[in-house]
Amino acid sequence: MTSDTQAASQGPKRRRLLAGLFGAALLVACVWYADPTAVWAQLRGVSTAWVVAYAGIYAFQLPLLGLRWAVVARLCGHRLSALEATLEYALSIALNQVLPSGVAGDGMRALRARHEDASLGPVLNGLIVDRLSGQLGLGVIVLGTSPLGPVALWSPLGLASASAGLLLVAVTGRALLPKLSRRLSQGVAGPLKTGAEALMKPRNLLRHLPLSCLLTLLFVAQFQICATALGIPLSPREACWLAPLVLVAASFPSLIGGLGAREGASGLLFLALGRPASDGIALSVTFGLFSLLSSLPGLLLLLRRQRLVQRPEVKVE
Repeated sequence: MTSDTQAASQGPKRRRLLAGLFGAALLVACVWYADPTAVWAQLRGVSTAWVVAYAGIYAFQLPLLGLRWAVVARLCGHRLSALEATLEYALSIALNQVLPSGVAGDGMRALRARHEDASLGPVLNGLIVDRLSGQLGLGVIVLGTSPLGPVALWSPLGLASASAGLLLVAVTGRALLPKLSRRLSQGVAGPLKTGAEALMKPRNLLRHLPLSCLLTLLFVAQFQICATALGIPLSPREACWLAPLVLVAASFPSLIGGLGAREGASGLLFLALGRPASDGIALSVTFGLFSLLSSLPGLLLLLRRQRLVQRPEVKVE
C-alpha cells in the first residue's frame, strides 16, 4: 500500500474520530451548562416501565421501515422482501446505536441484503433513496408542525404567515416537482437516474413518503413517552413541534446515535419554550437510552446469520 493510499484510507477514520470527539465534547458542555445535578436528578427519577411502551412503538416501526426499504429497493431494481428488509433494518439500527458515525449499520445492511446474483449498485441505490425518503418525510413533518411552536406563533399574524408559507410550498412543489423529476431523469444517467425517479416521481413519492411521515410521527410519540417517564410536562402540541427538530439535529454525524447534537438542540428548544434546559437535555438522554435498549436485541440477528453461514454440511450416507 502506497503512502497516498494509506493517507486516503486514514481520512474517513480521522473524520469519524473528530465527529465522535466533537459529539462527546458537545454533550459534556450541554450538561455542564444546564447544571449536572439537575440533569442527574431528572434521569434518576425515570420510571423504567415506560421502556416497554417505547419498545412497543419501536416494534411497530420496524416493519414500516422494512416495508419502505423494500418498496424503494424494488424501484431501484433490487429484489428485497419486506420481511428480509425488516430483519436487516433491526440489525442496522442496533449497530448505528453502538458504533460511531451513525451510518455503519447502513453499510452492513447493504452488504447483507445483497443477493448472490445482484450487483452492489442497485443495493446502494435503494439504501440511499431509503435514507433520503426518511429525511424528506422528516422535513415535511417539521414544516407541517412549525406553527405549533412557541406562543408567539399562535398570534393571528403568526398563524396566517405560517399557513401562507405552507400553501406557497405546496403550490410550488406541485408545479415544480414533475418538471424537476423530468430534468433529473434526462440529465443523469444510470443508477442516479433510477434513484432520482424512485425518490421524486409523484407516483413513487406516494408509495414511500407517507411511510416516512408516519415513522416521524411515531418518533414524536416516543418522545412524548420519554417526557412522561421523566415526569416532564409536555403537551402533544409541544411534542409535535419539538421532537422533529430534535431528530433533525440527531441526523448529523456525531459520537453514537446522534449523541451530543441531539442534547444541545433539545436544551435550546426547551429554553425557547421557557423551560429549563436541563429538562430538555435529560429528555434527550432518556430518548437515546430508550432507543439503545429497544434496538439491542437486533444484534442477535448478526449471530444468527453467522451461525447459518458457519453451519457444517451434513452428509447423508
